[in-house]
Amino acid sequence: MPKLKWCGVLAGALLLTQITVGAVVAQTSEPVVVWQRYDVDISVQSDGSLEIAEIQTIGFRGTLQHGFRVVPLERTTGISNVTVAERVDGREQLYATGSNRPFTFTTSREPDGFGIDWWFTPATNATRTFILRYTAEDAIRQYSSGDQRQWKAIYADRAGPVQAGSVTVIARRPPVGVGADHPCGRGGVSRLR
Repeated sequence: MPKLKWCGVLAGALLLTQITVGAVVAQTSEPVVVWQRYDVDISVQSDGSLEIAEIQTIGFRGTLQHGFRVVPLERTTGISNVTVAERVDGREQLYATGSNRPFTFTTSREPDGFGIDWWFTPATNATRTFILRYTAEDAIRQYSSGDQRQWKAIYADRAGPVQAGSVTVIARRPPVGVGADHPCGRGGVSRLR
C-alpha cells in the first residue's frame, strides 16, 4: 500500500477515535442521579385523604440544582398542603415558595398530574436528602364492604434507579372490613421494604 494511502487511513482512524472518545466524554458528562434511598410514609386519614411524606436520598454525579416530582391525580380530588425540605446537618431546612433560587419550590398542574419543582444549592458529586410532604385528597374510596386505594408510592418514571427504599402505611383508624387480627385493624402500621 502506498505511503500516502496509509497516512489517509491512519488519519481517518484517528479522527474516528477522536469523535468516538468525544461522544463518550459528552455522554458521561451528563449528570447521573441515583436514589440511594426512597422511603415513603403514608398516613391514612379518617376523611379518606392520605398524608404522604417522601424522603428521597439522592446521589448526584455531575452538578444539579433542580428537582421535580409529578404526582398522579387519578382517583384523587387533588393535592394540597405541599411542603419541601432538605435535610441539612441533621435538621430539616424548609423551602419557601418561589422558583429558580436555592431553598425554593413551586407547584403546578401538569398534563400528567400535579407538579412539584424545587431548587437547591448546586450539588456536585454529592448526596442530598429531600423531603416532600403533601396530602392526596379523597384518595381512599370508602365502601361498606371495605376501603380501597391504589397508590404508587415509589414511582417508576425517574431519571435513575432506586437502590433501597421502604413504604410505611399508618392507619389512624381501622379501615372498614379489616379485622382486629390485621395490623391495620389495630390502627397499626404496615411496612413494605
